[in-house]
Parts: sequence; C-alpha cells; structure tokens
Amino acid sequence: MKKTEGNFNFGGILIIIALIVLYQFYEENYAEPKRKKEEEQELVDYWSKPTINFFKNFNCSNLTYNEKEISIKKFIVVETYSSKTCDLSIDYNFINFDNLKFFENYYTRNINDANVIIWIYMEEGNEEGSYTNSAKAVRYRSVINYIDKKSKTIYKKEKFDYLGEPPKEISRKKGSFGGREYFGEKPEKEIIISIGREIEKYNSK
Repeated sequence: MKKTEGNFNFGGILIIIALIVLYQFYEENYAEPKRKKEEEQELVDYWSKPTINFFKNFNCSNLTYNEKEISIKKFIVVETYSSKTCDLSIDYNFINFDNLKFFENYYTRNINDANVIIWIYMEEGNEEGSYTNSAKAVRYRSVINYIDKKSKTIYKKEKFDYLGEPPKEISRKKGSFGGREYFGEKPEKEIIISIGREIEKYNSK
C-alpha cells in the first residue's frame, strides 16, 4: 500500500511539473505574443502608424536648444515621466487635449499633420518643508518643451511647479531617517494656458 501511495505521489508531482511546463510554453509562445500584438495595435489605433514610426527613431534626450519664433499650425503632445525618453504610451492621467474645444483645429495625434511637437515631462523641483526625521519634501515640476519638428530642436521651454502644500509630516519606520517624499498636483491649467498663448501668438483672429 505504501509503495502504491509513493508511486501515486510521484506521478502527481510529474503531472504538476508537466502542467507548469505546458503553461509556460503557452505563455511564451501564444499568450504573451498575443498580448504584445494587441498592445501594439492599441498604440497604432490611438497614435497612428506614422507617429509610431517617427518616434521609434526620435531621440528626445539629445535635443539641442535653439530659441526662435514658430507659428503652431498643428501640434502633437507627448507626455512622459522622465526627461530621458519620449516613448509613446496611453496614459489616462495625461492631459486629454481631445476634450478641449479651443485646440480642436490645432491638436493632432498624427505626426504627419504636425509642425510642432510638445514634449511634457516631470522633474524634481525644490525641496520644501522641515522635518525632525531629516526627511525632505520635494515638489514635482512640469517641463514643457516646444520642438520644431523640421529641425528637431527645442525652440522654447517653460516650467511650472506642481500645486499644493508639502506634507505636514513624513513618516518613517522606527530608526529610519532622511529620504525624499515627492508631492504636488500637476498644473494642468497652467500647461493648457501656456500652449494656448503660444498658438494665439500667430493664429489670433
């Protein structure tokens, strides 16, 4: 009886191992490629194929600055959380220019229609607040880069601090000190006004 139970346990282990192997095979060869294809198609549906192809070869981290005046005919907006990349994504926390009537004749997600790229990213701002545990509260900041698509240079840059007050206290585990706590609410209104004013410079009726 014990020998039978041992054989049964061994056989059960083999079945479990086989199921794990089959699951991994399915994930790697079917499920994961399918998810990736669906995500790629979602990006294409949202941004358009020309935009996807353009930003595959667009290195925004090495852009040079050349201040000049440019009339915005149509613009495309790319928002990221880093100054190192302007990879395209679909993030519903980003500003939805589709719902802003003022921009309906100027905003596009097709790079072929745009003469200006507006790249918005988030960076560290000033340290604020004073805390007994030596922690530091750091306000986020939005950076708006106006990029001439033709020359691939930044021609204007603006910065807006995130809104709100620093936390009254920053908790740390017992015996822990220092560290940074980031805070603030994205200044969407200021960003929208900035872009609106830039458009109105040359497109006022």
